[in-house]
Amino acid sequence: MFSQQEVLKIKTSKKALSLLLSGFVLILILPAICSSNSLITEKKVIFYNDTLEGESENWKAKYLLNETHIFITADRKTHYYGKDESRLIITYKHNLSESSFPKPFEYSYDAGSSEGSGNVTLDRKDCNYVVRSCSEGGSVKDQRAVFKHTIDLLCTPYRTVYIYRNGGTGLGEDCTVKVTLVMDGKKEKLVLKSTE
Repeated sequence: MFSQQEVLKIKTSKKALSLLLSGFVLILILPAICSSNSLITEKKVIFYNDTLEGESENWKAKYLLNETHIFITADRKTHYYGKDESRLIITYKHNLSESSFPKPFEYSYDAGSSEGSGNVTLDRKDCNYVVRSCSEGGSVKDQRAVFKHTIDLLCTPYRTVYIYRNGGTGLGEDCTVKVTLVMDGKKEKLVLKSTE
């Protein structure tokens, strides 16, 4: 019969062997899971966040921008995927009487790579209106099956660089957003600038 100390050594040896075998299996399987069809040698992820604000006599506006740019190098080719989301919050600064509703106004904005316009009716007392925009695209999107594992933290390539910046790249050279508002025939222009 084995002594208690010998039994403990055998159990410890079995656990160590089991852990070693599990680690070895993981080392063999993980590259197969993560490498799909292309060998990824580098990944760069750039995040841009910015808040721009401005006001005129009757209006104030805030533009919130979030951009993500992913550059993946695989088989000596660089692939790109980008996504940007923005919100334009337009607020009428004065109180409107109940008899003023509904109150129509027109808006247009130019944020460099993104622009829009519309006719809107204010029909409540808070006098806020929100314009949302979202776009995504790039060569990685077309090959999502090949590069799916690059988004997963478990399979992120060794050479991955994350960069966080304030100031959105899509805002043009002067980093401003131009907003034009018209209500009751009165036109007002706002230039929104970064608050950071």
